[in-house]
Amino acid sequence: MHDDLDLPFLTIRLKAGGGHGGHKGLISIIDLLGGPDFLRVRLGIGRPERKSMVEGYVLSPFSEEETTRLPHLLQSAGEAVADIISSGIQAAMERHHGKENSTLTKED
Repeated sequence: MHDDLDLPFLTIRLKAGGGHGGHKGLISIIDLLGGPDFLRVRLGIGRPERKSMVEGYVLSPFSEEETTRLPHLLQSAGEAVADIISSGIQAAMERHHGKENSTLTKED
């Protein structure tokens, strides 16, 4: 499970494999595991207005409004993880696609 700037806040997407896109945490995981072939639950955090603000944005606390909405996001993400474990990534993608308040979709 990891944060993703390329997804709007509260969006969840499941993904099997892929690159790191400059995400320092993913770079570390890929190095540790020896490759990018692992399942991911991507949690959208949105993007700052300017690219130069990315590092500060990622490291800053959530706003008060975002903090009140986080429990729902984490609940949905936990359900997605449980479905991946019990039914596999493809079934989890199909089950969560279009779910209210999230956009769990298959990525090519």
